Amino acid sequence: MYDVVIIGAGPSGLTAAANTSLRGLRSLVIEKQEIPRGPPRILYPDKIIRDHPGFPVGILGKELSRMLFMQAKNSGAEIKLGEEALKIVSKEKDLLEVRTVEDRYQAKRVILCTGIYDIPRKLEILEDYAGPNIHYEVENPRIFKKKRLLIVGGGDHAFDTALQLKDTAESIAIVVKDK
Repeated sequence: MYDVVIIGAGPSGLTAAANTSLRGLRSLVIEKQEIPRGPPRILYPDKIIRDHPGFPVGILGKELSRMLFMQAKNSGAEIKLGEEALKIVSKEKDLLEVRTVEDRYQAKRVILCTGIYDIPRKLEILEDYAGPNIHYEVENPRIFKKKRLLIVGGGDHAFDTALQLKDTAESIAIVVKDK
């Protein structure tokens, strides 16, 4: 039995876990991925994030994710990675049950921190393509060294990715997709 079950191990889920645990609440985080995720790890792993409190000179996205995970664990939160939450069911008076692929967890409260899951979205035209040279995340910028890149996207993410790779790639073009 938990005081709080938090679904999602991105920045908001891990922050919620640290805060609830530090206040004496028995807290569980459930994350469907094998590692804590969220925008810092998915979108900006090697970008210096300068607008997060506590890091006056900035911090790499992947390092911020690692630090948030460490803080949540050190605060006493239990974290289940690689376990997808499927359903929340209202049980007896003031009790909820979170059902996952693996188990069932009872809690007084559930906090949903599912964020912007399933990003980046795959292009429909390439759904059946499994060959090389199509990347949906930049986990290791070095693999793009001296390569000609075409970034398909829009908004901040496409341009942040281009800026992240500008000193690595030979050239970069951006195509903004229409919704």
